[in-house]
Order: sequence, then C-alpha cells, then structure tokens
Amino acid sequence: MILFTNGDSWTQGDSPAQDINWEATKSEDWYDIIPDFGNLYKYYKVDEKTQFINKNTRILYKFYDSDVWPKVLGKKLGVETWNAGRLGDGNSDIYSSTIQSIEYLKKQGKKDIFAIIGWTAKTRIPIYWVEKDELQVVQQRPDDYLMANSLYKRKNYIQNEFLQYILGLQNYFENNNIDYLMFNAFDQFEDFNEHFLSDSIDKTKWVNYNPKAAHFKEYITAKFNIKSTSEEDRKAREKYIITGHPTDISHRAWAKYLYNYIQSL
Repeated sequence: MILFTNGDSWTQGDSPAQDINWEATKSEDWYDIIPDFGNLYKYYKVDEKTQFINKNTRILYKFYDSDVWPKVLGKKLGVETWNAGRLGDGNSDIYSSTIQSIEYLKKQGKKDIFAIIGWTAKTRIPIYWVEKDELQVVQQRPDDYLMANSLYKRKNYIQNEFLQYILGLQNYFENNNIDYLMFNAFDQFEDFNEHFLSDSIDKTKWVNYNPKAAHFKEYITAKFNIKSTSEEDRKAREKYIITGHPTDISHRAWAKYLYNYIQSL
C-alpha cells in the first residue's frame, strides 16, 4: 500500500508549531513530498523529459524532520508515504493537487494507493492574476469576514462550492479504484445536511462517518483538555497548539488516532 496525504498547514506543518529546518533533505527511503506539493501545472518539457519549474527543495522539505501526522502515520503503518500538504492551501488547491499528485504517483508505477485528505477552511478563496506573462495564484482569506459570512449564511455559496470539491474527489477516487478517508482539519460544517449535494457524499469515507465535525481540532482539544483561551493558560495550551496550529505532540496524537481508526475499518 502507498499512503498519500494532502491538506494545508495542519498536514504539512507550520512554524512555530513545527521547527523549520532549511537544510533538511529526504533522509528516509519510505517518506517523501510530492514535487511542487502536487501543483504539477508547473511542468514543462525539456528534451522530452519532464522538469519542474520550482526546484527549491528548501521549501519542499523544511518540515521533513518534524513529526507531522502523515509521517508518523506512515511509519506506524509501515508503508511508503507521500505528503502533498501545503500551508495556506484552500480546498480548491487540495482538490486539484490531490488529483495531480495521484496521477504523478501512477506515472511512477505506484499502485494500491490509500489517500487521506484533511480539508481546510471553506473561506479560503483562490485569487488569480497575470504578472509579467506568468499566472500568479494566492489564497485570499477575506479581510471582510462580514462579507464572507454573508455569502456563508445567505447564499450557501461557499458550502456548496466545498461540497463540489468533496464530490469531485469522491468520484475521482471511485473511478480510479482508490481507497480514501476524509476529515476536516479545524473548520466545522455544521449545516452539511442542508445542501443539495449532501446526500451524494459517501459518509462512510469520513472519519466517524461525520462530514460536519472539525475532526483534528476537536480531537486534540478533547484529548488534551484545551478549553481555556485565557492569557494565563497560554503556556500550558501552547504545548499542544500554538498560533492556531497543532504541535508535534498533537500531530503524533492525531496520527495514532487515525492509525487505530484505519485498523478498525
């Protein structure tokens, strides 16, 4: 089995929750990062060979030495593991980079792929523009959250768009006979059942059969009793989550939970 994982910073890691090592390189024969984090539209051809525009492995491997959950889980399962998680990615990025990453793995002769997808906040919106004849893409996290919440509550636009990403990956996995598991890293989907696509989502492929929970965040909050947000409790809380990101301790706990959950399926 090949384990493939994707998500945002709760999958790749983030500083200071994880230690950055700019000198890190691939040091394990079983664990690697997908080139360009699965953004394979950056491919170009040179002498009939596929090359990558972004060859900066310092970006690719800066959290390689950290105990992020994909690495810990892959080690527990004893399988070859590929991680495409990228901090700041929105759900549209996770959707497209997952498909491109798996197609990349298939071209490398990888088979029997098991994918785990950790979705991010629904309000991350991709912004595109052209600069010097090159397409630039960033994630816009709306400064005007009143506007975002208006879309969220009045028109259901954001949730419906998210459901289409979920359904798109679900169909891709099923069409390619790829087993998979999904969860929400930290964003709840409380009104999931109110949307026209919700009945099309295979809930058995979600952690605890529940697409509504903020699975990772809720798990570590309960496990480590992280309730207080007061400044006086900050030091105790930052052992497990700091600047909104889980530490290595929390990543190891989530990996153990996922390992037990997968074994129970």
